[in-house]
Amino acid sequence: SGMGQSSAMTPIAEDSEGPETFSNLALALAQGTHKRLGDASPLSILDSGDLLMEILRFVPLIVPDHVETLKEAVKVAVSGQIIHIRKGEHMVGANFAQKLAHFERGDTVLEIRKSLTLQGEPGTVLRGMLHIRKGASYGRIQDLKIQDAGQCCVLAECGTWVVDNCYFMCGHAAAVRGEGDAVIQANRTRFGGEGEIGQAVAEEYELPRQWIDTAGSVQEYGIRKNSCYGAFVKDSAEVSLTGCEVSYCSESAIFMRDAGSVTLRRCLLTSCHVGFTAGEGCQGSLAVEGGCSMRDMGREWYDADRPPRLLWEGDGEGEEKRGCARPQLA
Repeated sequence: SGMGQSSAMTPIAEDSEGPETFSNLALALAQGTHKRLGDASPLSILDSGDLLMEILRFVPLIVPDHVETLKEAVKVAVSGQIIHIRKGEHMVGANFAQKLAHFERGDTVLEIRKSLTLQGEPGTVLRGMLHIRKGASYGRIQDLKIQDAGQCCVLAECGTWVVDNCYFMCGHAAAVRGEGDAVIQANRTRFGGEGEIGQAVAEEYELPRQWIDTAGSVQEYGIRKNSCYGAFVKDSAEVSLTGCEVSYCSESAIFMRDAGSVTLRRCLLTSCHVGFTAGEGCQGSLAVEGGCSMRDMGREWYDADRPPRLLWEGDGEGEEKRGCARPQLA
């Protein structure tokens, strides 16, 4: 009794091993795990692995300081942990001691089956696709540049994922793809193809003028590659873009099918062949809210198909057009 009233050290039994004294705090923690309190005691968590897991959630796992590769970091991380990736180029599925240079690389697809935060720093580049699968209920991707290596930058099948301040450069399918019941909430992020910057591969790679890439297609050095779609949404997935740019897409900036839904807020769609495509049988919704604009587009819609729930702010008859400015079409 009276442990909370004094900072004096409490002696322990003379025949025990270790230090001769415990602090009152340590003694309180030790007493809290005593079995006499029973499993129902809230203090019993002090003697469980759950407490360690909860602590680790707030301790960043740093690549390559703590583990050499992102693949290994995802493997050892606890659910909800932060993985911080240092600046430099990282192949997403590279194995231990494997290097990116000269195509000495591992798998270009990294499966994520747990809830995680992936964060970079200025100059951090990931090459390959992050495939979010069953088991990952939530997560965050921030401050990263991701360049695909044959499919998408991020493909999410489930969970709620926040993407913030990222740059997704895709030369193949879609910069971001939502499937299943995934929810993707992106802020301040760019989605699309290579545009006026970048080339098919970095100049320092000593490659022949033509080669076979990881998707099996013939690539030519120095030829700009565009993404087919900025965002591809299917099943019952939801994608919302706020303050984002979608650009340099060869098919359309946004593709929707099934019951997928898309919301745009203060976004720029530019330099794409088509703005929107509603796939056959589309039963989803599209909301284009205030502050959006489109420029340098071929046309607004791919064809006459539209999602059944279409909200284009400021598009009402006789109402001032406060929302997405219509493109000037030839």
